Amino acid sequence: MPFSMMLDSIVNLFKEHVFITIALAVVLLYLLFQKPRTFLVVVFLALLFIGILYLTTRLSSGNLMIWK
Repeated sequence: MPFSMMLDSIVNLFKEHVFITIALAVVLLYLLFQKPRTFLVVVFLALLFIGILYLTTRLSSGNLMIWK
């Protein structure tokens, strides 16, 4: 799955679930201004999980050649 397709699916998810998107944005803005350390931990964990998901989908696609 290319990275652009993954981003398109995330954008479609946010477009289809507007209330969840607004609630998530409000919680993140609250954390950004009231608890910046917790905000940074949440953002770091999200980036870590996104990287792990991208790596597993990239490795399990079958067309990536590791050894020749």
